[in-house]
Amino acid sequence: MAGLTVLLGSNYGIPLSTTHCKVGAVVAVSLIHNRNAVSWRTFGNIAWAWIVTLPVSGAISAFFYWLIIKLL
Repeated sequence: MAGLTVLLGSNYGIPLSTTHCKVGAVVAVSLIHNRNAVSWRTFGNIAWAWIVTLPVSGAISAFFYWLIIKLL
């Protein structure tokens, strides 16, 4: 399922994260087979990590940029 999503997205020129596709595929298949098989706590942690990654990596990059500018 994840492979199909990546292939379709690539054909339409949509930038996709394979990690997002794989997690989405695992959750979708688990929902189809057994709703109770999905660990919503784990999925919530993964979703939270996706949300936090961009601002945290931006802040770290800004800090190192500032540090390099100050040292030069």
